[in-house]
Amino acid sequence: MIFQDPLTALSPYYTIGRQIGETYSKHTGASKKEARDRAVEMLTRVGIPQPSLRVDDYPHQFSGGMRQRAMIAMSLVCDPDLLIADEPTTALDVTVQAQILDLLKDLQQELGTAIIMITHDLGVIARTAHDVMVMYAGRAVERGTVREVLKAPQHPYTWGLLSSMPSLGGPLDVPLRPVRGTPPSLINMPKGCPFNPRCDHQEQVLGGKCSTERPLLAPATGHATACHLTLDRQQDIFINQIQPRLG
Repeated sequence: MIFQDPLTALSPYYTIGRQIGETYSKHTGASKKEARDRAVEMLTRVGIPQPSLRVDDYPHQFSGGMRQRAMIAMSLVCDPDLLIADEPTTALDVTVQAQILDLLKDLQQELGTAIIMITHDLGVIARTAHDVMVMYAGRAVERGTVREVLKAPQHPYTWGLLSSMPSLGGPLDVPLRPVRGTPPSLINMPKGCPFNPRCDHQEQVLGGKCSTERPLLAPATGHATACHLTLDRQQDIFINQIQPRLG
């Protein structure tokens, strides 16, 4: 697991090498020397300069980007099949963010580790993801390849997310369109579709199903949404109303 803020995730009382090595020895039974050697190896792999010296440093002696690299090293020290990255670049500047994302992509290709990236940053998704699952109020509302979800989204919440993003090439006098309303309370969810109190398209669903029946994401693979709008209606709304806003 890669946490959002490595400064709080890493213990300030132990060296980077001890924390990485302890993770390794707990799972493999490695000796102290083996654990230290493995820590140096992992710091080398994630691009920490002078790893045999920096292995004895404490987290506060690392920069933000280096701490996140150390967190990645700790997460991968036991060669996991799955790595969960929870907002791994939120606290980093744009340059360091790009370096960390490139590092994760390189390590994923080198080690064959699957990565689940949890993020609110659509730019990070576009840069790194192969497949995307959009979640709202703890529920999956859209699933597809990164191209399907970002270029031809089908769910009203995904439309709202994309419409609220500024465009570098867009006109400066066009205001952003935030998703109206506020997210629901997770302990007092609305009946029916959790997005229906904020949805601009529920009146196009016959029978008021949006406020009475919760739509489910189809279990089959491929592009799918948890929405009562028909696929034809989704495509029509996107092409004629949403896409012109996105440019």
